[in-house]
Amino acid sequence: MQRKMKLLITSAGSLVGQNILDALEDKRNCIEIVGINSEAVNPRNFRYDRSYLVPRLEEGLPFKKAFLDILQKEDPDMILPGRDVDATFLAEARDVHPDLKRKIPLGSTHLTIMMLDKWLSYTYAAHNRLPFADSYLYSGLQDAGGLQNFLDSHPFPLLIKPRRGFGSLDVRYVLTREQIDGLLAGAENDEILFQEYLGPMRDFDEYSRQLQFGIPLFFQVPENNQFAAQTVISMDGNMADVFVSVNTMVLGRAEYSRRVDIPEVEGITREYARALTRDGWYGPLNLQYKQDRQGSWKVFEMNPRMTGTTSARYMMGYDEIGILTDFFLPELKLPNHSKDKPAGVVFKYLKDYFVSDTDANVLQTGKIWKKF
Repeated sequence: MQRKMKLLITSAGSLVGQNILDALEDKRNCIEIVGINSEAVNPRNFRYDRSYLVPRLEEGLPFKKAFLDILQKEDPDMILPGRDVDATFLAEARDVHPDLKRKIPLGSTHLTIMMLDKWLSYTYAAHNRLPFADSYLYSGLQDAGGLQNFLDSHPFPLLIKPRRGFGSLDVRYVLTREQIDGLLAGAENDEILFQEYLGPMRDFDEYSRQLQFGIPLFFQVPENNQFAAQTVISMDGNMADVFVSVNTMVLGRAEYSRRVDIPEVEGITREYARALTRDGWYGPLNLQYKQDRQGSWKVFEMNPRMTGTTSARYMMGYDEIGILTDFFLPELKLPNHSKDKPAGVVFKYLKDYFVSDTDANVLQTGKIWKKF
């Protein structure tokens, strides 16, 4: 009888963690899933076979010690990150502990750092002559001239983003020079990333129109045309098919996805994959796209992990976990449910989850919760 694969997921309570769980629901009879998380009262903790309560990654040594203790106890076959910063931690841990090399399907550490850092992502793409949203990093008054040159070349609206961030947190649109001056006055020497606006202007025009009549209670810039490309790269450089979807984003979450065929986006994704493979990348690769105002496709974000649309892609015939295990753990023969492109769309709806005080207390006090 074939033994079960054991998978460990960091930041088990994240949206990415939920997507991995959802994509594995059909395989729970042949895979054991262990989660680690820093919050006890999170309903996703109790969907795993076992969950461990650990310090926050940002606490440094206490997290590392807890992580290594859990690895010794569980000895997982594969470890996947639930957040971008987890990807960097795992790549660094693999470099320090060579026995983790086959368990962590992520390439060079410096590339995980690059993909997390939006300015380094831009400079990497520029160095490799790959299309990426034009960007400028402002780091103080000494950069005023360079910023002005960027503003002269790129009309409003513009985006302001944290240099390192995830989930669309702290991203702003700016419409006037006065807004920029106000942000810079409060930033002192903080680094601020300016990026050109990608996407159809009709979306932003509707945003501006609504602002003329006050600010609605529930409001965001329409995100009906966010495109994402996903692939997986093996350690020897083989590349899986590219899956491209168009997504409707609500508060940073994909709530509608449809598979689309865009040869140009697939081609650009393969160019990125070739450059990254040459520089030592393997594992998941996610690129997010929009068209600029001239209609050219540009990447605006790179991700070295599964994403919030992993389960949607699974439903539309793209089994990332199946592909990943075929590449990295073929001897376990985990089912790969990838299939021809089925016609249809995926909607994400809210769902209620109950967390019992008993379960939460068990995890909080004992640092481990078991399904049975």
